[in-house]
Amino acid sequence: MNPEPVIEHPADADALGLWFADVERHQFELNRDAARRAGALAEAIGFARQHPDIYALPGDSDAVTTAERCAVAEAGLRLQLSENTIRNLAHTADAARDRLPALWQAACDGFATLAQIETAVALLARFDTLPAAACMWKRMRRGWRGCIC
Repeated sequence: MNPEPVIEHPADADALGLWFADVERHQFELNRDAARRAGALAEAIGFARQHPDIYALPGDSDAVTTAERCAVAEAGLRLQLSENTIRNLAHTADAARDRLPALWQAACDGFATLAQIETAVALLARFDTLPAAACMWKRMRRGWRGCIC
């Protein structure tokens, strides 16, 4: 005798789908927030470099460096993150906006994680050190219409 097939209740499947949809929505928000935070840090540090008088005393021989270091330290204290983490986040945002604008936009829209952006930015250094690879990269990017690179 064959056992009767188990039929899943549509309401249960719908409930599970709603939970996963909520988790996905939350993940997209986290991705957007992480990109926004990294971008804001880069902008704040860049602003401090452009306006060193905010932090540096008159007569400071390297006012721009002083202002940058102070902005990084202040951001670290405010966010309870290390200065190295602050610098890495700002560098990632600056490099991605400059060299991977579509990928950066994907992160700002929530469709890419900051970890993915960091990995892509780290890989860019390989192209910078190998002229043949850099040339190939540029040719490939020209051919990738609508790609995230």
